[in-house]
Amino acid sequence: MAKSNNNSTQKTVKAIKTTHCFDERFDLIDFRMKPVSERFIEQLALELIDWVKNNDDALKIEQFLVEHNICKSDLMRWIDKHPALSDAYAFAKMALGCRREIGGLKRKYDGSIVSFTMPQYDEAWVKNVEWRSNLKASQEQQIPEIKIVVLEKFPESDLVPKRTPEEVAMDAKKKTGGG
Repeated sequence: MAKSNNNSTQKTVKAIKTTHCFDERFDLIDFRMKPVSERFIEQLALELIDWVKNNDDALKIEQFLVEHNICKSDLMRWIDKHPALSDAYAFAKMALGCRREIGGLKRKYDGSIVSFTMPQYDEAWVKNVEWRSNLKASQEQQIPEIKIVVLEKFPESDLVPKRTPEEVAMDAKKKTGGG
């Protein structure tokens, strides 16, 4: 019997060693902290990729987090620590960005909302927004200051006879050879 207890203890110790606690998370179901293993993170990465590829209603990563009862702060911490999850997250953002942009182009989604949020999904959109912002700033600097000049009406006198705008235009045409 002592031998079987020893084997049982060795198996438990071995199981504890193989399920290394990578991190912990606050479980939103029972409001307790729970350990997170590397296997859990790798499985989460695979599920994220599967979710974004096979769910046409997937438009935001937060939808995935809600379905899996995961806080965004936990996900972001795990992304910083785990390369596989970081790669899966980058892929998911790219796939969601493509879905949203194409949906906007095909008028499946509101184009103004899509274009406003696209920098969250695509670095090219970030660069485009920065370029437009810099262009607008440089154009605003190039616009000369507008000055408004108000001319007072000259008093009428014998030296300056009163004339209508039509008379002034006729005189100008005669002097330039236009009429």
